Amino acid sequence: MWMRGEAGDGLIDRFLAREHGQWARVWPAGQEPLDDVTARQAVAVVTLTAPTTAELPGLLTTVPALRGGTPGATRIRTQHMAAWLETIFPGDDQPLPDLADQPMPKPATDPLTPLGPDLVAERLLAGTDELGALVLAVHDHEGRTTRHLVRMLDILRSSSSREPVRSALRSLVTRRIGSLVAEAAEAPGTRLGDALNAAVTLFTADRRLAEAAAALPVRRDARLGLRALDVTLGELAVRHLRARREPLALAWALSVLSARLVAVGRVGEAVVAAAESADLFAAAPPYEDAAGHAEALYDLSACLLFAGESGRALRPAQEAAARYRILAEEDPRHTEQAARAHHNLACALLEADRLYEAVAAFAASGGDPDVAANLTDILSVLPDPTPDRPAHLPQRTADRPTPLP
Repeated sequence: MWMRGEAGDGLIDRFLAREHGQWARVWPAGQEPLDDVTARQAVAVVTLTAPTTAELPGLLTTVPALRGGTPGATRIRTQHMAAWLETIFPGDDQPLPDLADQPMPKPATDPLTPLGPDLVAERLLAGTDELGALVLAVHDHEGRTTRHLVRMLDILRSSSSREPVRSALRSLVTRRIGSLVAEAAEAPGTRLGDALNAAVTLFTADRRLAEAAAALPVRRDARLGLRALDVTLGELAVRHLRARREPLALAWALSVLSARLVAVGRVGEAVVAAAESADLFAAAPPYEDAAGHAEALYDLSACLLFAGESGRALRPAQEAAARYRILAEEDPRHTEQAARAHHNLACALLEADRLYEAVAAFAASGGDPDVAANLTDILSVLPDPTPDRPAHLPQRTADRPTPLP
């Protein structure tokens, strides 16, 4: 049953009030009682991270009330709070103990069972003072793990219908997007990339997030576990740069986005993005960004080839190869891009049945010279539908035997 509105909130508030009463009963005797704000923040830390008993004391230092005082007093206070939380969140099959009971110690690797169900956790988080600052403190804590971060993103997103929770999540992804993306790239085997993408998609209209996305370092490789996130961030960057009317920066962002769209199978959208990028570079003053123009044409030809439109891919592939060849002659750093462009050109020519030119492009791409020579030999004995063969076809060296007639 899904409960929303005043009636549902009232029921949840009564449940939380009852829980607070039970929690207070098991606070260690003789210790200074916790105030309600600190108690909620401590429970929120458990709810956000589901830590193990070994991790809990360290994470509790994100609670503001535990940051002051002498180190010794803070350590004792933290230990008491950790023991209290281990008591009130004993596990799925352990009831909350009575005052006379002694809770069984939990293994250090056993995660605490956070507050639930989700509606209750949502209500508690929404009522936690300084939730945004607490979330940032948890993210920045040196003892926080990737598992904690995935859990925190998930629970904040599922509770984001509450404005305080939504605001805390927005603050996290906007102010820490760089470190979040970097951590996701370093942990491709986790769910962090997907969890972060799900959180970011809630705020695609947020200008500050779009600006932060546009400022991220550009990577063209399709990163494992981050492909959907890279598309979302690329779309945010394009939106931001389009609004700022920066044509060359927008052209680069569209070029990057086209490659990311292909990586997730959105080939039609990739073609549109690549075509706009090429048009923007073409409209710029000549040679203002020659490398960018060549890259945009390369991307357009690749996207069209992926889309099965080899006929349309041929012209941009030819132009990209020609531009990169000139750039590589002036600067050897463009040699690899020139090879990639000639490989695309070879594919487009092959699809157009222009076999002699395809072999020449393959050779120019750095393809195996023996393979190129063998292909030339094969073509030389086949019926030639194109008598005007290019003069620069790959030839066998003099010390190799020529094929028999």
